[in-house]
Amino acid sequence: MSATVEPVVLQSLEVLAGAVRAMTAVGADSSQGNTSITNALARPHHGSLCRICHLPGHHSDHISQADACLTEILKLFEFWDEMKTHILFLYSFHDPFKAAIDEQEPTYEMRLNSSPLRGQTFEQIYVNRLTSNYLKFQAHFARIRAKAVYLMSAKEAEYYGAVVEDLNDVLLKGKTLSLLFEQSVVAADLLKQMGWQKRTVIDGMGGAVSGGMGALIAP
Repeated sequence: MSATVEPVVLQSLEVLAGAVRAMTAVGADSSQGNTSITNALARPHHGSLCRICHLPGHHSDHISQADACLTEILKLFEFWDEMKTHILFLYSFHDPFKAAIDEQEPTYEMRLNSSPLRGQTFEQIYVNRLTSNYLKFQAHFARIRAKAVYLMSAKEAEYYGAVVEDLNDVLLKGKTLSLLFEQSVVAADLLKQMGWQKRTVIDGMGGAVSGGMGALIAP
């Protein structure tokens, strides 16, 4: 790493560290670290949520009067756009961060964002938590997509598309939330089939053993 790149790497890692800290249940406060943009989905919110966009901090009663919803939705876009800048930079110029992304296998369950911090290095922890919270953001947007599309301009919709396309490529290995869901369904079906086959084999063995013992003790 060159002397000119190293300070920028440290700065990007510091930004991600602050964002990740705000995503943990034991975060010192609601601060978003060195990013100036709030991530409304950083942690579970136990208060009331807006009935339109399901985000905290405001209430809109009707889709036709939901300027506050659009503001909060765009803040989420801006937050992930800023994260994208640092993630792509570190992926290109910081080998431990690139390795952490390459080693991780994103799953649909990660969208729940409820697991403890995972990883043995700072980079692994950052990648795991950012990916989980990004999938949480994607799942949230999927639920409010119709309302969000109604509120957004064409330019804002393009902005969202550009942000998620890049983040899907790097954090999700080119996959989407929908594809991860499909993979989870296939995996669940496979496990169910394996469990059924295992029970069939065990039941069959039990029957064979019972029959054998019955033959031995039968008069």
